[in-house]
Parts: sequence; structure tokens; C-alpha cells
Amino acid sequence: MSRDEIKDRILYGYYLEQLYTTATGRLDRLFSVLTLIFGSAIVLKANPFFFGVMIVIISAVQSTYQFGKQSAGAAKQSFEYLRLFTNEARFSDADLKAKLIELESIDNNIWSCLKPIALRKTQIKMDLPVENQEKLSRLSTLLRLLCG
Repeated sequence: MSRDEIKDRILYGYYLEQLYTTATGRLDRLFSVLTLIFGSAIVLKANPFFFGVMIVIISAVQSTYQFGKQSAGAAKQSFEYLRLFTNEARFSDADLKAKLIELESIDNNIWSCLKPIALRKTQIKMDLPVENQEKLSRLSTLLRLLCG
């Protein structure tokens, strides 16, 4: 594997973790705001059964998937990728590859729908001509707008 390929993989890992950080952080904040809104609706006597059930469902989803915790873990991992990319000149090819493999071994379990977006962002950063860049589906384009 050439040094440029290693750098591409490092940058790809950074963008993938960064997208995951943004997506899970936004979901966590959305669920928190919905909980507050639904809690306020109960206080205002607006169908307490429905809003109570909604709060229970949202709380269960937050407890099960822990989007805030996942976001923080992905932010830390993206920082590690960025640090490796920034300091890549300090390492030999073999050491850089070893560091990359070490980082990839502790990657988060990221949603596969974010992978084409991360690939596209990497290709843009690496100055790949537009005609050779990954084409995004409509769903991926929408997710790109929502995740940064």
C-alpha cells in the first residue's frame, strides 16, 4: 500500500467518524428537545396519555442507543484520525500503516449510509476530478445536508 493510499484511508476514517459524530449528536439533541416539548405538553394538560407514551418511547430509544455517548466516542476517534493525518510526515510508511491499522481496530460501528458521503468528502479533499468522484444517491445527498 502506497503512502497516498494510507493517507486516503486516514482521511476517509476522519470524515466517516466526523459524519457519525454530527449525526448522532443531532439525534441526541433532537430527542432531548422532543422530551422537553412532550413534558411541557403534559404539564399543559394536552392529552397526557399520548405525550406520556411518547416520552417513554423517546427515553427508551435514548437509553438503548445512547446517541450522546456514541457522538462523544466518534468525536474522539475523529480527532485521533486528524492528528495522525496532520503528523503523517513524522512516520515512515510502515509506521504510518501500523498506526492506521491500530486506529481502525477501535473504530465505531458506523452506519453504512454514511460511507459514500465520507468517500465523496475524501475525494474532494484529495483533489480528485469531479467526473471521477463518487456519485451520491438522493438519500445520501439528503444525509450529507443533514450531517454536514
